[in-house]
Amino acid sequence: GKATSLYLRFPFEIDDLEKIKSAASLLLRMKCDDGFVAYINGHEVARLNAPEVAEWDSVATGSGNDQASMQFSAYDISDHKDKLRKGENILAIHGMNNSERSSDLLFVAELQTNDYDLEKEIWKLIDEEAFYTFWTVEGLLSFWDGYSGNRNNFFVYLNPETDKFHFLPWGADSMFEKYSPLGVDRRSPRSVRTVGLVAHKLYQIPAVRKKYAANMKKLMATHWDEDKLLAETERVEAMVDPHLSREQRRKVDYEKIRRFIRNRRADVEREISGDDMP
Repeated sequence: GKATSLYLRFPFEIDDLEKIKSAASLLLRMKCDDGFVAYINGHEVARLNAPEVAEWDSVATGSGNDQASMQFSAYDISDHKDKLRKGENILAIHGMNNSERSSDLLFVAELQTNDYDLEKEIWKLIDEEAFYTFWTVEGLLSFWDGYSGNRNNFFVYLNPETDKFHFLPWGADSMFEKYSPLGVDRRSPRSVRTVGLVAHKLYQIPAVRKKYAANMKKLMATHWDEDKLLAETERVEAMVDPHLSREQRRKVDYEKIRRFIRNRRADVEREISGDDMP
């Protein structure tokens, strides 16, 4: 039979320990499909989609988009620099698949010191507040075929007054659906999408996840009015339905859209109300 867990050990040598400790950050960079727990010299330093107690036959608690899993995600483990020692060290990875029936498995790990502030450099080029608004709106409406969901249907505009880039949605006809039809694991987060490279890189930063959650709360409090949205679906149905062909009418599910509107607040709040986002 197939196993759902895999143990990997990577020995590495450190000659200049003080150089590593003086670096601005220590990063664990991972390509992962589906979950892992990482240890340095026996001390846990990072985890993703892992059960609270990871055992030899544990199964990953979630899974991300396959495309996103092929990209490195950086985990800031600077608080664990004291676990390193001069001479031989061990990076151990407990990798987990989400099912013994899964057809794929991926774990690539590397440690990296970094004096580069990725978030700061991104906001030098991209308008920060505009991007958060764009990103959270795509998340709230579940725009699965947009930039953050599928690297599709968007424009990038350079504002000549600020010399910063703005992301603009386009072709927004694939939304108001809880689950993407693109084969994304249904246990992955519903309130945020991170396939777009900028979104993917930013989401690895804890401070960004907190700001995303704060922006989502503000967006829902200000604009997500279920009664008005449901009334609008009734108005649109009454206006459009008489003009649809029999074939078109079979493809339209007004009630599915209304269920999404009624349930969306609870689905999103479940993920943004804790200490950290999933």
